[in-house]
Amino acid sequence: MLASSDGNPGPTVAEVRPVKGASADRITEDDVKLAVRDHLASQGYTVKVAWDRARGIDIAARHPSGSRHVIEAKAETGTTGAQQVKLLRRHSGRALATNV
Repeated sequence: MLASSDGNPGPTVAEVRPVKGASADRITEDDVKLAVRDHLASQGYTVKVAWDRARGIDIAARHPSGSRHVIEAKAETGTTGAQQVKLLRRHSGRALATNV
């Protein structure tokens, strides 16, 4: 939106940026990351999260015992059935291949 001539700079970023989790019936990727982070932290893990659409590892967790987990979070897509299973298998295969 262009600024008006009366000195109003227009809407703020918060006013025009889509609201996270706006669809009450869908789970966002950040919702998944938050839940996994909280669970792992409660188990004693040190957790690093790439929020929003940051590139790289979504969740990296290390336990004091030395155990390490690298997690790719996925949002709910609304897709069901065979298409969803195919997508999950493709992403799981990539994750396993890169962590071997």
